Amino acid sequence: MEMVVVFAILVLAVAMWFVADKFPNSMKYAKIDSDYWPKLVCGALAVVSFLQLLQQAVGLRASLQSASGGTRSSVDPAYVVRLVLIGGLILAYFFALQWLGFVVATMLFLWAASFATPYSNLTAKLLFSPLFTFGLCLFFTRGLSLPLPRGQGIFYDLSLLLY
Repeated sequence: MEMVVVFAILVLAVAMWFVADKFPNSMKYAKIDSDYWPKLVCGALAVVSFLQLLQQAVGLRASLQSASGGTRSSVDPAYVVRLVLIGGLILAYFFALQWLGFVVATMLFLWAASFATPYSNLTAKLLFSPLFTFGLCLFFTRGLSLPLPRGQGIFYDLSLLLY
């Protein structure tokens, strides 16, 4: 199951690279054009997922060689639920980003994702989301001078208060 997900991520990352390659050129950001960051993220995602796929293939091969009598290990149902939950969470973040705005959507996504993982440090789970979101906001708005989605309605007003 995990190999299928990693392979799908690899295929999507490569496909998104070619989509980003067709982005229009910008005169304002001539050195770092509109396709720079999407290509950087998609390229890194493709490399990491390819390495993960290789690691899983080696592990699968080793487990098949060491298995005796045709026994098959079962997948932990909690792991499958967590995997599906994180996948749904990523899709929800993608669709909610324009409606909620970057700050609110990212903070909620990171909080939900941290509680979906088995990591047990509650303080880290609570503090990571706002601190990382604040850092990303500063990086994109101040460091790169890029506009972030501000949301709609009351979320737009909230984002005006935040940055």
